[in-house]
Amino acid sequence: MDEDVVKLWSLHEPTHSLTAGEVDHALSQYVRETPGCVEAYERLWNEIGELDGQVIWCSTTSEGIPKTGIKKTLWYLEVAPSRVICRVNNIAWNKILGISRIALPRGFRDECNRQPIEGDWWKELISFEEHSGLLWSALIRHPVSPSEVVEKREWVTGETRRS
Repeated sequence: MDEDVVKLWSLHEPTHSLTAGEVDHALSQYVRETPGCVEAYERLWNEIGELDGQVIWCSTTSEGIPKTGIKKTLWYLEVAPSRVICRVNNIAWNKILGISRIALPRGFRDECNRQPIEGDWWKELISFEEHSGLLWSALIRHPVSPSEVVEKREWVTGETRRS
């Protein structure tokens, strides 16, 4: 791909395809196990105008992708900037969900411990400007084109195997 791309990483169940089918958030372990997630997703989709929820949540850096004992698939994507719906502030998202323990390097602890600037984490959640790094995720429409998939690999407890 050319240099005018956005590099993204997205972690999913091995049976979930980013290039076909539909997103069913009810199948997500994260959605099932995180109180308030369904309601927060519905509000987020409404705020960004994606009412059908056919959205893929992506990391904007390969750093800090969770290493779990659960078999997942890590997708590395390169998409045109126009494919990015918005950026999401990860700290604001976790605060909205009531998650207080966020695994970030020491340099981000002050950011994690602060109060929302305008008294409402929803006001800090969404940005339509370019952001990247551990504090930001990007949302793109599902499905992605196979040409946007640079690599797809198995991701288990930190081990990676190409598939």
